[in-house]
Amino acid sequence: VGRTLASGSALLFDWSSVYIEAQATGPLSLVVAEGWAHGNEYNVSLNGTYLFQLNTSQATQQYPILSAAQRGLVRIEKITEARTDAGGVVRFIGLQAQALGPAPPARGRRVECIGDSIMCGCHSERWAPFPSDCPSTRGTAEARESSHLSWCPTAARALNADYRMECESGNGLVATDGDTCAAFDGGATCMPKKWKHALDCATIGSDCAGSANATAPAAGWEPDVVMINLGQNDYGPPAHKDPKTGKQIKNHRPPTQLWAQNYAWFLGNISAVASKAPQFFLACGGMADKYCNDTQTAVSQMQAAGHKNVHYVDLTPASTDKDPKYMGCGNHPSWISHQAMADIA
Repeated sequence: VGRTLASGSALLFDWSSVYIEAQATGPLSLVVAEGWAHGNEYNVSLNGTYLFQLNTSQATQQYPILSAAQRGLVRIEKITEARTDAGGVVRFIGLQAQALGPAPPARGRRVECIGDSIMCGCHSERWAPFPSDCPSTRGTAEARESSHLSWCPTAARALNADYRMECESGNGLVATDGDTCAAFDGGATCMPKKWKHALDCATIGSDCAGSANATAPAAGWEPDVVMINLGQNDYGPPAHKDPKTGKQIKNHRPPTQLWAQNYAWFLGNISAVASKAPQFFLACGGMADKYCNDTQTAVSQMQAAGHKNVHYVDLTPASTDKDPKYMGCGNHPSWISHQAMADIA
């Protein structure tokens, strides 16, 4: 489940929370080739119960999942981000098993999750006491990122729904944490454009060649519900310097109408490729409330225009600024906060 791109007899994927499910009899191994040296991290479960976290490396390898005595429904879920410093693209070659049973029964509900580092579950694996600063190296044991623990997939699993996720740290609707996007007279690439891609790494390396033209949303997987949390990176002032230039990032704060207009366009583009318009839930919260008022305005304007399938979700009661016990490092929500947000959703 998730966006993939065919590559010979294999499938490429890189978005967070792409997962493989199979009824299997062990011994069972996952066969993949990772696109970057540090590989990816995967949440592995058997019959819905967590087994272990799998850490991969760059070479094509077989990774043991089940022993000969184990059998049941296996789920192997990529929990690291698509970005190259956190995980990146993987070539799924297949499963090697003693036996594979029939395909797992199809679920009747589908949820799409769209957002930034909060949605990706950045630092969500942290346990108290949570550190006050983030490590400089992402995709490491120090970062403890898990999109499986993010609030949207957590809510989807509670509804026995399949889910897809498109998320990227530092990204937003009209601006990133370093620059504004075309809609805001800047040169960055924001989520509405990235959302169209089968792979997020559209211009990075030969493995991603052509993916910018692969319009994955038209591939037949249509969500019943789309949950979006964008805005944390759109509203300045950013509190860091550009890592490439060393210059302080200029402040940016979208005008309310620009925010509302671009949200309406984004939802319109998502609806345009669906046979039936999904229910949209636009959220605010997780780290701060600086974009809540404008998001509520966007929802109100769309509802006033007749779009009764657009709703606002207030996640701020579970935000990290409410209780330090909710925090991971760098003021990101821990799994405690994500569970609270899932309860709200």
